[in-house]
Amino acid sequence: MKVLFLAITMFFMQPLYAQSISTQVEPSANVVMEVSGMTCGSCAKIITKSINTVKEKGVKAVSVDTQAGTVAVELNKGSTLGADDLKALVEKAGGYKVNKIR
Repeated sequence: MKVLFLAITMFFMQPLYAQSISTQVEPSANVVMEVSGMTCGSCAKIITKSINTVKEKGVKAVSVDTQAGTVAVELNKGSTLGADDLKALVEKAGGYKVNKIR
């Protein structure tokens, strides 16, 4: 009797289970900017904070490498932000210049 109950339960739960494990992860876009004027960890925090002010517009992650002079921003699919928006946020943060966007 227990085996029959288990078999019936698994049969009816299978579509629900299959749906829950087949959820797709949205692809994202990466914007990498070469930035001059960053010299320390404080600069990284300032730039990260500036970009995160628009997180609700699709910013997934921010990574600042002061030694390499780069700021990488990962955007969610469907983000309303563009490279020019991110450039403006970095330069508005104070004393930084975006030299190149990749």
